[in-house]
Amino acid sequence: MTGKRGIQIWVPIAPRYTYRETSDWVAGLSRAVGSIVPDLVSWEWEKAARRGRARLDFTQNAVNKTLVAPYAVRPMPKASVSAPIAWEELDDPGLRPDGWNIRTVVPRVEERGDLFHAALELEQELPPL
Repeated sequence: MTGKRGIQIWVPIAPRYTYRETSDWVAGLSRAVGSIVPDLVSWEWEKAARRGRARLDFTQNAVNKTLVAPYAVRPMPKASVSAPIAWEELDDPGLRPDGWNIRTVVPRVEERGDLFHAALELEQELPPL
């Protein structure tokens, strides 16, 4: 899903897990990805220090953090909307966090369907890392 400055990845899981279990799993997954492709991942907070690499900010998965809900309108010029995207859209060089707005998101949903719908029903098990 498009975030204000990046993307948010939502992983639908079975409701039997505790917050600690999910938080630890996300941290472990992020570290595993970072160790497999260190040329693509940076742990630096400062964007300039990342040298074009992505920051996997698993610390956003925390009690005191806020995430933008799907289809939330941001209080920004042109009223950009947080829009769920398909995996293949990540390859689109034109993908932008403000790519959809209050006027364009409804036609997108009409054309593509609700890309977030599966996250509301899918109850996955967390695989071992």
